[in-house]
Amino acid sequence: MFFSFAINTGVLITAKISVQSAADAAAYAGAATQARQLNAISYLNYDMRRQFKKFVYRYAYLGNVASSQFPNDPTGASAGHYGYPKIFHPDEIEGHKMTIPFKVPVVCIPITGTAHKSDNCVKLNLPSTVAQTKSFFPNGGLTAITQAFLQSAADISRMQGLQCGKTSAANLFVLVQWLMRGDITDAAFSQTLDQMTSTGNLSDQNKADLKKTIQHLVDGLGLYPRNIITMMRILTLEKLLNATAKKDIQKDTVDSFEADKTNAEMNERTIQAFKSALSNLNNEVISHDSVIMQELQTDHQITLNEIKPSFNAYVQYMNNQDLTDGTTICNAQIIAFKAKKAPAGVVKTPGTPVHYAVKIKATAKLLFLPIKDGIELEAFASAKPFGSRIGPANLSESDFVENIRPSKLGNEEVNDCSDASVSCNVPNLKITNSDTFYSPGYLVALSKIGTTVNSDGSETFTFPGGMANSIAPQPYEVGHYNILPRPASVSDMAYEFIPYSKDQNSKIYRFYAPIFTGAGNPTQKITDFMDEVFGTTSVSGQTNGNFNGVDMLALKSTIQGQIIAYVNGPLMSGKGSENEETTTFAAIELPMVPATTVSPSPQKYWLTESKEVLSSWAPLFTRTSSGVGFKPRFGYSVKFVAMQDLLQAGMNESDSDEGNVSH
Repeated sequence: MFFSFAINTGVLITAKISVQSAADAAAYAGAATQARQLNAISYLNYDMRRQFKKFVYRYAYLGNVASSQFPNDPTGASAGHYGYPKIFHPDEIEGHKMTIPFKVPVVCIPITGTAHKSDNCVKLNLPSTVAQTKSFFPNGGLTAITQAFLQSAADISRMQGLQCGKTSAANLFVLVQWLMRGDITDAAFSQTLDQMTSTGNLSDQNKADLKKTIQHLVDGLGLYPRNIITMMRILTLEKLLNATAKKDIQKDTVDSFEADKTNAEMNERTIQAFKSALSNLNNEVISHDSVIMQELQTDHQITLNEIKPSFNAYVQYMNNQDLTDGTTICNAQIIAFKAKKAPAGVVKTPGTPVHYAVKIKATAKLLFLPIKDGIELEAFASAKPFGSRIGPANLSESDFVENIRPSKLGNEEVNDCSDASVSCNVPNLKITNSDTFYSPGYLVALSKIGTTVNSDGSETFTFPGGMANSIAPQPYEVGHYNILPRPASVSDMAYEFIPYSKDQNSKIYRFYAPIFTGAGNPTQKITDFMDEVFGTTSVSGQTNGNFNGVDMLALKSTIQGQIIAYVNGPLMSGKGSENEETTTFAAIELPMVPATTVSPSPQKYWLTESKEVLSSWAPLFTRTSSGVGFKPRFGYSVKFVAMQDLLQAGMNESDSDEGNVSH
């Protein structure tokens, strides 16, 4: 009996330790799944900001860069804002002109493209040569020669008017593509071009010229489609994090989950936890068939609020009047295109942090115990992701816009800001604590990237350089977003090294972030998004309104169809999608820009070193390539938490560990 007691006591203690280890492993595995899902949300959230930055770069820079005065002319500029000047000819024969600081960007794309500077987009109108010439002759004193001269001047004015009309089509088309382009195929591009120019007077040759001119300006998905797709991924991950706590999980339960793809994805946390528990149990001592796991965490782990700012995007649009009686020609209107509810990111509602807890119950077999079924043992464990963030804790729509009232043109109010839903908001973002995308210094710095000075003194722009820098990490973002660094060698990034791919120079990072897998109908979600956008994005405020001849209902149908086709086609197959993303895996460009692309160096606007963006906690004594020391990292880690904290004291919303991060 003593021998049996000793043996059984030893076995029982070992079994108890094993069950506790199984519970610990389950809690850690479940929290690790949550950590990965939070990391995915954080990467996607930052990418949504980067896509918004991409649009603001296009709107504030590319839409104005062809101006001969941009970005160095000080007219109307202030310490914080470039003035975006316009030349306006008053309605009088003398043709006096005035330079007006308009204060906000206005999209204008010369028909020759933006690679060469010109005055075409600075001038809002031109003096009419016909009207000026007539004023020099008394009534009835025109000879046949002067009449022929006037006819020639009128012909020239008409040609100028046609050129103005083509520029108008380019301006509006480019802006709508930057906002709404729903597919990256050439066919979809042509379809939208046809829809946008169907009410104009452009010939097929005009459209072909227009397409050739602007196609390189509108590569990739527009702001709305790109961020709608990303938001769908985030909402799916939120649903996975909030999966209902499962009860009475056994081996057969997990096997049934794994037998169905949808169930496997929706229950990944539970599967990983249970399998980790089994891996710590010796089936000879503790039968795997006897193991029962209860998930103890709250059903609702996280609440994400969508950030969807509304703003005015101004576009220069020609409105030619009578070319023979009018005193000016190529008269331009500046029109506020109201872009409403643009997806820009998410913010987490304060509350109990994401956590995971389990109870494991199993039966231990004792050699000399006269109990046939053995002794039932149980253990508890809890863990949570920690040490990072999905984005700023106080993010709001005001972080993506600035309220700027544009100047009057003559006596005409361009935007009276009477629409309360958009007010005088324009898209803008902070770069540093004092600089934004409208700051003269930043615009000048952008203009020096990828610019070639030709032999004749003219400048030619290559856009990828400026684009890459415009969406790179900036000082204002560090410590607020979880930013992926560039891949680097182990010696450069010892603790935080991640091999993104076999190619050390890869610019693409792929990770699991499904689109509504088992969580809803993507087609319906796209429809809901577009109804919200186009229900108000028009001059009349109605879906069936029009914007300068553009049928908004037809445009909505076109864009919505393209996004649905993109999700159900290229995304499903991964062929023809951006960065070869799929419905299951997101594929984003790594945000860091190599120092070699920044000129002059160093630059205060762009961060080029991985160590500048690492924004998560790391142990005080971390092994590094040069010994042991403190090094921050990025992304969520996992740590155990006491059950007492969950049941009695509770857990703090933010970890004190994050205060150790050096930025």
